[in-house]
Amino acid sequence: MSFQGAANQPGGELASPAGDGPPLFRVSQSPGKGMGLFATRDIKAGTVVLREKFTLSVPGKNNGGYSRLDLDAIVKLTLQYNNLSQDTRAELLQLHATPMPHRDADVRNLITAADRHAGVPPMGERAVETCQRIVGVWLTNGFLTSDERTGTCLFLKASRINHSCVANTARYFEKNDPRYITIRATRDIKADEEITLTYADALLPVAERQEKTRRVWHFTCACPACDPNDPAIDSAAHERDIRDLQSLENDPTPGSEASREELSAALERSSRRIELHQKLLSSPAQLATE
Repeated sequence: MSFQGAANQPGGELASPAGDGPPLFRVSQSPGKGMGLFATRDIKAGTVVLREKFTLSVPGKNNGGYSRLDLDAIVKLTLQYNNLSQDTRAELLQLHATPMPHRDADVRNLITAADRHAGVPPMGERAVETCQRIVGVWLTNGFLTSDERTGTCLFLKASRINHSCVANTARYFEKNDPRYITIRATRDIKADEEITLTYADALLPVAERQEKTRRVWHFTCACPACDPNDPAIDSAAHERDIRDLQSLENDPTPGSEASREELSAALERSSRRIELHQKLLSSPAQLATE
């Protein structure tokens, strides 16, 4: 395996929904989170904030986790990296990669075994470290799509969007061209407000949400919904709404012999369930696909 010269091909094509006006976001420092995306002006709910083509992709089903890392994935990522421009390479390598010594060791061992099997000189140390960085960035920031042709994709700008359990955007992949990710505002966003996505299930109780962010993404969420001291949200009321919604989700459907009163009560509970969904998610749907 080796790194060849860049082919000066652009990666991560960006389609700005702002038209000829200024971009809707900027990349800036986010306190306690590294870099993030921030609105450059007021953004109305429903607005497409970002539409971006992937920079790296490993096709296949459910290949977004560390357990799926193999030599084939490393080769695919390396070849795509080789074809990026120097500027795109630099931007990619600046993305966060969660430190995982065992992952880096596995990448090194796979490369060493492949070189030995091929009977070629071992890859240089700097190239091995670059390969480890590419894999780390992809595993940390990759989006798992629902299309086997794209599998798990890395998007340079979308990867900068930080998590919040009360996010102000949702993402989806285009059915006709899953190479693109679209980020859409689910509520009004003020100028200079950070643009956020929900990584975990926002309808889980706080303890379960925080456990998942620690286990999967290696951070403890401290968004307004998780921090009881944050004045932006009444987190206690937020948790009550989640418990109420979970209770309603388990509500049995009335049978064909249900009385008028039972049907009326079921309809009322269904309306309440929709109301809670809208309140907790800022949108009746998660816009997973479009």
